[in-house]
Amino acid sequence: MATERTPGGRQLVVHDFWAAEARDADAMLAFLGRHHGRIPTVLFERTGLPPGPLLQQRLTGAGIQAARSWHPWMLRVLDPARAIELRGWPEHLDDEIVLDLATPDGTSRHTLSIAGGRAQLTPGGARSSVDAADVTLTAGQFAVWYAGGYRSPAAAALAGLHGDSTALTRLLAATVDREPWLADYF
Repeated sequence: MATERTPGGRQLVVHDFWAAEARDADAMLAFLGRHHGRIPTVLFERTGLPPGPLLQQRLTGAGIQAARSWHPWMLRVLDPARAIELRGWPEHLDDEIVLDLATPDGTSRHTLSIAGGRAQLTPGGARSSVDAADVTLTAGQFAVWYAGGYRSPAAAALAGLHGDSTALTRLLAATVDREPWLADYF
């Protein structure tokens, strides 16, 4: 967690929230609640939300009227190859992953190459077309991955991404360095 200045004073921002048991989560929520006299707002980042029922049950007793979560953006990548070239990439990554991108006409095979802070998405795969791709993504899943929206392989698997678990972990490591953000609301 961290504190941030706001126009109305300060707020706590919880970046990550993990607990093995409900009792541990209760203690962590109580700790956050102790700041109420000085900091009236606790903001849970999308990646740091505790389990929904646990959080909702604890907030209702604290006089909170409502809790809501939403994603104020959407993204559709029209030219994946160009988008890959323009996005920033971690300098330390050096990887090559074969992707199948779903299109209305089926799937198209591409190779994602990342090295030295740059990346390239080229048609075709490094392996034969009969071999399975490392990861298969729909256009929507590609956009979420591109924006850094999958924070873990488990989240990506729940969202329907298919592929080798090692390759999926490597793919997510390429975009997990930034929290998703867009200035435009749709």
